[in-house]
Amino acid sequence: MTTDHAFTLRSNEVNLLLKSAITKKLLKDYEACHQQAETDLQQAYNLAHEEPRLPTPWPEITSYRLAHLRMRTARTEQELQAVAVLFAEAERNGKPLLGILPNIYRLAIQMRLGEKNEAFFTEIVKSLDSYQHSSDRPKKLNTAQFLNNEMVNYLELLAYVGGFDYRSLEGRYTQEDPFMELGLGESGYTVKSNHIPLPKIQMPHSLALTQALDMAGEEGLVFEWPNAPITNSYHYYHHHHSLQTPTHGMKTWSELLFKMITEGKLLKNNIQDDCTRQQLRQIKKFLASTLGVDKKTIFADTATEKTLSPQLKVFTVIKHTTKQLSHKRTVVTTLSQHLD
Repeated sequence: MTTDHAFTLRSNEVNLLLKSAITKKLLKDYEACHQQAETDLQQAYNLAHEEPRLPTPWPEITSYRLAHLRMRTARTEQELQAVAVLFAEAERNGKPLLGILPNIYRLAIQMRLGEKNEAFFTEIVKSLDSYQHSSDRPKKLNTAQFLNNEMVNYLELLAYVGGFDYRSLEGRYTQEDPFMELGLGESGYTVKSNHIPLPKIQMPHSLALTQALDMAGEEGLVFEWPNAPITNSYHYYHHHHSLQTPTHGMKTWSELLFKMITEGKLLKNNIQDDCTRQQLRQIKKFLASTLGVDKKTIFADTATEKTLSPQLKVFTVIKHTTKQLSHKRTVVTTLSQHLD
């Protein structure tokens, strides 16, 4: 997985192409705009999938968007099968990374081809449980009237048209967005790195963490501060994406490490006291030991700043609340814009 500035340039270009295509596909001049949108999406797809591939969610998003557009014009069996392959690419290791909508389209394609795949329908219904906290309607309703969300309604329609057994959908009720609050919920997450500037993309926690872990690989570290900006609680991932909880002593320098990753630097004027210098020594010792590198390679200094060395691969997944996002609308893109 690429982790240099070429990654940043590619992912930024993919993001711009996706936004351009979404705008064009909604315009009234269908013939011209459809072709322009498809050109943009094909280019975005190529950039995301070329080796080394961009990390999640770019390959999955571009596959979904290109399939979604080509679904409009697919008529022959060959065209429909090609679109189905793109929708399948929107999954990750067989799991509905982007929710169940790509598989709903795949099932619709099978039905257009005259196939009745009851087992696939049941699999899609069951997959609701893999990314939603609540999937069963309460047995007793008090005052509020519960309505099925769009995904359940789509599945109901497929059951009616395809003649599938509706019983697997009985009582289905979801309180959460089917795309795991993909830019639509009250909060979102972005990924930051110590060594490359990453696009400010708001995404659900699962996608942000997957992207950070992909980029860190076996030799990097991924930190999370769930209650940031309060930094007394955090955990990190290293080697085979295993979760590690810090010892009590590590929490003393947690805030300083958080600043170094999220702000990218420490001004030397702010590290004159013995306490801060001691915390920096602890950070150096921890990172060198965990990453298996020489202590001398941990920090990079200039005349006025101290930063983590760009040779290290350190990432953090940062949560943004609605209030925080309200003043960042011009710089934060929500992934829901790519999944409409």
